[in-house]
Parts: sequence; structure tokens; C-alpha cells
Amino acid sequence: MNNKGILFSVQEILAEIYSDNLEEAIIKLNLYDLKNVVDNKLQYLKSRIEKNEMIDLNIFSVSLLKSINDIVLNIEDDNDRKLLKYILSDIGTYLIDSFIKHEELNRMQLTALFNSLRGVSEIEGYDFKDLEMRLQLQRSIRNQLRETNEPKESNLVVFYEWLGEDHKLIELAENLKSEKSISSVKDFKKLFTAEPRKVTFSENSKKFIVVLFDLLYEKKLIKPRKNKGHLLPLKRYAVNLENNFLFKNEMKVEKQMAKKNPSKYHMLRTKAKKWIS
Repeated sequence: MNNKGILFSVQEILAEIYSDNLEEAIIKLNLYDLKNVVDNKLQYLKSRIEKNEMIDLNIFSVSLLKSINDIVLNIEDDNDRKLLKYILSDIGTYLIDSFIKHEELNRMQLTALFNSLRGVSEIEGYDFKDLEMRLQLQRSIRNQLRETNEPKESNLVVFYEWLGEDHKLIELAENLKSEKSISSVKDFKKLFTAEPRKVTFSENSKKFIVVLFDLLYEKKLIKPRKNKGHLLPLKRYAVNLENNFLFKNEMKVEKQMAKKNPSKYHMLRTKAKKWIS
């Protein structure tokens, strides 16, 4: 097993996936000693990998889950408990996605991991439905199966088909430009053609862009072409001012991050609804 490119520190993982609220997340984890618990597990995993020693990821994951739940399930403050579930599931999702990306987890291993976590949940009385919803293991398994049977998505030119009125797309692009969320109206409109190009977005607009495109898809105003993921073209072509990819995580993680603050998420959805009404 190769750990190159995979982070094994809570601080580094959260810094990688959170554009803001990092300090708040660390403080909350430290309040219940969860950062120390998770870091110790991750350092053990990293040490075994670096020494090329055998490591059973199923046993490791069950041990990590039990250590976390011993603390989280006994937290009396409902808001703290919910927030920590979000933070910890983001860490879990990062690790799963990283192992998949570096080809350390295949479909059979993911299925075994799914069954191990379901088994310990049944024994210990954990809410597996909630755990699965946060980690999205079944979706990862389906994605692995699809990638086995279909051509690599990276070889396909993916783009959006605009299903609304033409003037609505122009208005949307101009609104984004006026708020300095995008650098070029022309480049943005290219996302909705068979010849898409990179679109420069402001880092500050990341969460709104995710919410906006999610809503456009929900309202059937856009349709992804040559792929099944409605946020894949956005991930593929969105870059920041330094021409680096805007979205470094899987888009399901970006969506979770956008929803982490319910009041802010509601505000962003309300804004997006006004723009496309």
C-alpha cells in the first residue's frame, strides 16, 4: 500500500477540504478530545503503511468508528453532536475517496468495508442508515462498478446542455460577472456547448456555485452530457485565479461542505432561486 498523496492528520485533512470554518472545527474536536483520538488512529495507519506492514482497513475502520462513537454518542449538546458528525464524516469521506483515488480500495474491498461497518452497527446499536448517508459507501461502490464497465470519464468531453430560455443563461452569466464570481461571461457560456473551456471563478463564490448548479439541475434547467454526474462538468472546468482547479474534493464532499451551515445554505439557495426565477 502506498500513502503518497494521502493526508494522515486531522488538521491537514480539514485544511484541505474546508475553505473556511477550519479553526471552529478544530476547537470543537479538541473540546471533546476527538482530534487526539482520530489523529492517534491515523498515525497508527500511516506508520503501518510506511513500514509496508499488512493493515486490514475493515478492522481499522471498525476500531475508528467505535472510538469515535464512544465519545460522540455521549455528547449531551445536540448542536455539538450534529456538528461533530458532519466534521468527522467529512474526514471519513476524504479518506475513503483518497484510498479509491490512489487505487488502494476497489469495489470488492469497498463492499467488504460496507458490510463490516453495517455489522458492527448492528452489534453496537449504531444508526447505520445515518452513517451510510454521510459516507456514501454504496454510491462509491456503484461508481467503481460503472468505471469498470464504461470508458474512463477523463477521456470524455463533458459539458452542460442549457434547457431554459436563452436570455436566462445570459442573465445568469451577467449576474455572476457583476458579483465578480466569474472572470468571463464568454467562457462561462462555453460550459453549455460541446466545446467547453476552463472558467475562472472566485474562491469566495465556491459554495454558492455548488448550490446554484445543484438547483439548476433540480429545476431541470441544465442537463449534463456524456456523463451521469450533474456536477462533473463544473468540477472539470472550474479553476481559480491561479488557474488551479477550484474544487479539489469529490463534489459530494463539496455539497456536504455547502450544507454544513444550515442558515448560510438556506441563504445561498434563496439567492440562487431568485436568480433563476
